[in-house]
Amino acid sequence: MGREDRNAFWKNHFKKCIKCYGCIDICPVQVPGTGSSLNLDNWVEKGQVPPPYPLFHVLRAYQVWDTCVLCGDCEQTCPAEIPLKMLQDMVRHFLPEKVFDLVPDLRNDAKNAIIDVVKGG
Repeated sequence: MGREDRNAFWKNHFKKCIKCYGCIDICPVQVPGTGSSLNLDNWVEKGQVPPPYPLFHVLRAYQVWDTCVLCGDCEQTCPAEIPLKMLQDMVRHFLPEKVFDLVPDLRNDAKNAIIDVVKGG
């Protein structure tokens, strides 16, 4: 897929998000506490439905990127049928720069925060 097609693919999926937090509630992996630079409350205003594309989902994927057990419960629980496991696979196996190319339009400040976390900064 070209960049425009990738953007359209993810935008189509993420716009269906109702921010029910079912993907978070079902996840067997601990979400970082409020001290984490990737805490969703620092990035996504409460009540935004759908949340800013693709910020909510990419940040969520990177919250658990190094501890995810790839069970797929997040995807199976999603009422909008968003391919969350595919996103989780991408963040687990690709450098952030590649993920940002595959799921375009992430804000630069979020990109930088994610890179800092992945590189241990």
